[in-house]
Amino acid sequence: MIRAHFLLAAVGIGSVATACFGEAPAWNCADNAELRRGPLLLFNNVWNKGSLDDYEQCIALGEDAFHWRWRWPGGDLMPEAYPEIVFGHHPWRTDSTTEALPRKLGDAGPLEVEYAVRLAGGGRHNLAFQLWLVDALPPTPAGARAEVMVWVANHGMTPAGEKTSVLAHADARYDLYEAQREHLDRGVPRSWKLVTLVSQRPQLEARLELGALLQQLVERGHLDEALWVANVDLGTEVVSGSGSADVTAYRVTVASP
Repeated sequence: MIRAHFLLAAVGIGSVATACFGEAPAWNCADNAELRRGPLLLFNNVWNKGSLDDYEQCIALGEDAFHWRWRWPGGDLMPEAYPEIVFGHHPWRTDSTTEALPRKLGDAGPLEVEYAVRLAGGGRHNLAFQLWLVDALPPTPAGARAEVMVWVANHGMTPAGEKTSVLAHADARYDLYEAQREHLDRGVPRSWKLVTLVSQRPQLEARLELGALLQQLVERGHLDEALWVANVDLGTEVVSGSGSADVTAYRVTVASP
């Protein structure tokens, strides 16, 4: 069985959930604010703001899109925030937005996203999918073993780590970077592997088989197929500058175990 979750009207195979919108967007600029439609959670993530206070980041549910906007002064090369659409069980959350995730990385079947995004602004930012891989359920920060980022647009950002190879799928090619991440999480040291796939061309409207990319990473020895895919998120890592994103279509298709 295939579970398909849609933002806006769409036609697909299997069980379908549709996110419906109100008449006009109302901006919410509170740190870590959440707005939910069905299995899709719009999250105003300001995970790395530190002591910064001269910034603005807001989210909104519109009649025909998910929206977010930002203004960050920046100061180094690290992202300050990641406004995002969460689908699944992010390890830093207490529950999943859908029963379709988590799932074993080695399970057969599609893990596909289809989307259209209007991205505007200056400064350093990207548009990226984020998938956390954990070694046990339920997902927790302590169990996070790998973070896979798939950059589908990049404006002035540099991936962490070293470029080790190139992956190809469908009509796109991705530069592969690997790094070991160290982060102090509320006083607790965390460490995990970061794998970043950077599309060699912008893909602001596309259908991506993320499952096929993950399988290539398994076959090349970059990931352990025994891990669990906890979530599939879409957002904008922001280092500095001002901009906005309007997600006008979004679908995630996941194979049942």
